This record gives sequence, structure tokens and C-alpha cells, in this order.
Amino acid sequence: MINILPFPNERKHTFAFLNYAKACSPVFIDTDVDMTKILNLRESSATLSQSKLSIITYFIYAAARVLSKYPEANSSLLGGLLPKLAQSDTVSAKFALDKKIGEQRVVLPGLIPHANQISLQGIQNIIDYYKLNDFDNIQEYAALKKLQKLPLFLAELIFGLILADLKRRRSRLGTFSVSSLGHKSINSFFSVGGTTLTFGLGQIQSQPVVQKEEIKIAPVMRLSMTFDHRVIDGAMAADILSDIRESLERFCE
Repeated sequence: MINILPFPNERKHTFAFLNYAKACSPVFIDTDVDMTKILNLRESSATLSQSKLSIITYFIYAAARVLSKYPEANSSLLGGLLPKLAQSDTVSAKFALDKKIGEQRVVLPGLIPHANQISLQGIQNIIDYYKLNDFDNIQEYAALKKLQKLPLFLAELIFGLILADLKRRRSRLGTFSVSSLGHKSINSFFSVGGTTLTFGLGQIQSQPVVQKEEIKIAPVMRLSMTFDHRVIDGAMAADILSDIRESLERFCE
């Protein structure tokens, strides 16, 4: 027996976003990151009154500071007959959340404005706000709730019109995106987050690495990156990914 069901309202924002993201010209690269320094810092950051900072918090902190040095990559593109680029003077991070709206499991965005200017704990506080509150209690989802109530064709139209305004787009999508599936046995994955750069964080697992011509076992994370080839080229993308890897391996606030 096959049940024919209407498309769920709770997923209309995802449907509209994915249609918008089709315009991207994605290229995929990845690297391995030795996470020894980060894991040691996580242990030392935990106190009786404070839990460990999350891996994604360290990543956003490091990536935002690297990207502040690459204004070309920290840009939003408006295509069409007369394409335009909007370069932002600050770096804002969009991260993906696995949450429920009623009984429907969905991906929702969380936004960290000025991520290159706030502390590790400040980033963690924003992440916790999105993670710990129910969908209905998060003020930033007010517009998304209205979108979900519209007919699908109208939701797509309005979504596209909003993102056509490059100044408003930053407040909806940020200037780079990150998703993590490291809580599962996923080594790497690539997605398109609607920004010039989208990062994917895989699981951390023990692997042999060469350090000072010696083989050692270290906790290694696969870091993937999707870049929009319309905005930047492979050489710059490789520089950015390498810089972020180095920043994580030699992390310093």
C-alpha cells in the first residue's frame, strides 16, 4: 500500500532553500585535521559550572578569523544578466541544527553574526541558545514560521525575493556555512549551504600520522569544503582550507 501525502509544512523552508541553492557551481575539496590540540583544550575548558566547548564552536572561531583575511571568499553573489558581488566587512557563520517541529525532524539554521569578533564562549552561548530551545521559542524563526504557512510556490517566490537583496541575505544565510555529522560514523560529506563556502565536519577517530618523521596515533577529523566556483577559484579555496587546518592544529585564542 502506498500513502500519498501532502508535502509537510515543516519542510517548506528546506524545499525553498534547495531550489535557491541550485544556482551554485560547487567544487569539493577536503583535508585531514589533527585535533589533538582542540581535544586537549576542550578538556581543560570544562569546569564544575561550565560544560566543554563544542567542536563546532572551535571550528567557527578559527574559520571566521581565517576568512576575515579573504574578503573575496567572504562574499555573496547575485547572478543573472548583471551579476553582483557583496563583500562583507564582518564574517557571519550559519550552522545547521537537527531539530523537531512537532513530530517532523528537520534541519534548521542557526546564525552567529560577527563570528570573527566574538569569543569562544560567546559563540558557544549562541549555539546553546538554538540547541536548547524549542522551535516555537526561538525568536529568530518568526519569519520562517510564516513561510511554512504559505503555499509552496509562494514560499519559494518570497524566499527567492528575500535572498535577492544582498544586504538582507547575510542576515539570513551568513557569509559561510558549516554542518557537523561527527556524532555519527561519518568521515566526510559535502553540502551546499547557500554561501560561497560550506564546511562539513566528520567524525574524529584515531589514525596514524607522521610527526617529525615519526609515526604516531592521533585524533583526526576529515574537514570538507564546498566552494562556489563562480566566486573564487581552486587556488584560493586550497589556501583557505589549509589555513583553517593549521589554525585548528595550532589553535590559539
